[in-house]
Amino acid sequence: MVVCAVGDIHGRLDLLEPALEELFRIRREAWTAGKSFAAVMLGDYIDRGPDSRGVLARLAALADSEEGRGFVFLRGNHEQELLDLVDGRTHSHRWLEFGGVETLNSYYHGSGERFAMDPDADLAGLIAAAAPAEHIRFLRRTQLFVVFGDYVFVHAGLDPDAPLEAQTTDDMLWRRALTDETPRHGLTVVHGHSIHHIPVMSRWRIGIDTGAYATGALSILRLEDVACSLIKVSRSGAERRILVAPWETVGGGFEMSPAPPAEPGDPTAGSMAGLAAPATDRRPPRRWARDGARAAVFAALLALAMGAVSLLIVRRSPPVADPAVIRLETLQLLNRSRGPGPAPAAAPAARPAETVAPPPSVPPPDLRPVAEVGAFASDADARAFEAELRGALPEDLQDKPVETRAAAAAAGSPVLVRAFVSGFADRGAAQAFCARLAAQSRACWVTTAAEVAGAGPRDPAPAAHP
Repeated sequence: MVVCAVGDIHGRLDLLEPALEELFRIRREAWTAGKSFAAVMLGDYIDRGPDSRGVLARLAALADSEEGRGFVFLRGNHEQELLDLVDGRTHSHRWLEFGGVETLNSYYHGSGERFAMDPDADLAGLIAAAAPAEHIRFLRRTQLFVVFGDYVFVHAGLDPDAPLEAQTTDDMLWRRALTDETPRHGLTVVHGHSIHHIPVMSRWRIGIDTGAYATGALSILRLEDVACSLIKVSRSGAERRILVAPWETVGGGFEMSPAPPAEPGDPTAGSMAGLAAPATDRRPPRRWARDGARAAVFAALLALAMGAVSLLIVRRSPPVADPAVIRLETLQLLNRSRGPGPAPAAAPAARPAETVAPPPSVPPPDLRPVAEVGAFASDADARAFEAELRGALPEDLQDKPVETRAAAAAAGSPVLVRAFVSGFADRGAAQAFCARLAAQSRACWVTTAAEVAGAGPRDPAPAAHP
């Protein structure tokens, strides 16, 4: 499988168009080789740059056409802020300070002109009057994350101390405290949002927001089997010619370029100093440290059992991997085998003279196949997506319920709403349904009802290709 990701665009239609051409070229190569293909847009399509309107028009048309097969569109914090204004969840004008003026310019006056407005103006009304309905509908369709193999693609980041199902929208849209310790969710995070002057690759995260609106460099990540490459789309020379070429330098550490000012609603504002330090002190110890403790206990018990003199065993910690070495694993979208458990102990012989009460019956896990079709910021967004999905695939969704489930999150924090389609005859039918969604440029993976209820991780389903 070939998976690509595109960093934050921020109104740079002039860079988006050549980036799409490069993605189409990669897709043709993948399909010719018999491989499936996915391209993940990491969000922040609007604000700051000169042509947010043109970017949304291009992406909305792409999402609704055959040309967009295999594309997945994620939501960034800038899209969420605009939707919050349109839906009345906020009335703040702070959005104008962080790129909203440029977005309104692109709709009302054209690129390069300043938008003059009354400070008491109704932003929601201005946006609704200027932005075409298909642009807002496209933004509502965007998802919060998508998983392919051992990689999770998300706009901002994930909390390494929480499993995937317990992540919050704050983390996925706003997070900036990025570390490289082994996360509980066990996935390599591909993200944008945090600006670096070059892409950053470490063991458990890949950051590809290179500040396209200011630097003129838009980054594309390409993952194929165990290979990884980074592509730079930029303008060069007096003629400002478009160049599409590999990045010559990739960062391996955590030094960030100067951060932009805190954005409206950013819960991490003021907490960006020192990415090398852990964000919290409640992170579980590294595995090699736990292994060292186990070895010491084992050695002490062995010495006591043999009646030997106590021995001092010194275990040296293994060297920490060079942060420039990225943990790249084969993109396997097959069933994840949990492996056979230990052989059960032989049951004791029955004693005929005694009557043994039967053990209480335990219901078997619910292994009915379920297709997860997205994660959304609210139940309303999930239901809007359901209505659109039923309109696009009426026969496939006939007599099939769409259920939503809110994941656990910290008190007072927004929750993640995941949407599931059930009612499949077997797993093969669910996988065929996901393949049809992939042909409609939508993400989908197959799991079970038991896993949805929290029994284990989901099992991604492969995307379709011709």
